[in-house]
Amino acid sequence: MSTQILIEMKSNTKRQKPGTGRAPDSMNRVVINVGIAYGSDTQQARELLINAAHDHPNILDDPPPVATFEGFGDNALNCALRCYLPNLDNRLATITELNTAIDEAFRQAGIAIAFPQRDIHLDQIGRLDVNVMSNQRPPPEPGPRTAADH
Repeated sequence: MSTQILIEMKSNTKRQKPGTGRAPDSMNRVVINVGIAYGSDTQQARELLINAAHDHPNILDDPPPVATFEGFGDNALNCALRCYLPNLDNRLATITELNTAIDEAFRQAGIAIAFPQRDIHLDQIGRLDVNVMSNQRPPPEPGPRTAADH
């Protein structure tokens, strides 16, 4: 998950957010980018992102949080959550709490956070022997045979 923080400063300091008594100058937007595994339900992921924002007490309802399916990445289906904080107070703690809530919600829903993966294709001219090794040590090599072994 990556988090991008954008601070939007409003030029008109006399306007106030309706019903809050706060000037919108201190309001800032948080963007949380999440790459989910191919095959995941992007609609469900967007709903979980919105729920995480709505459930957090520091996230404003107006403007409402928005979750989008941004596109197809090399290793992930890219989604983003955009939401607003009333001010810069507790910004980092709020981002941490949102990321934690998103991670937990995705785990419970069976949506995997994507990670880079590569498929390797080997073209061969001749025979290719492949040995799969485990973490166990191989058995010791037999020693030289002696007259007693016969």
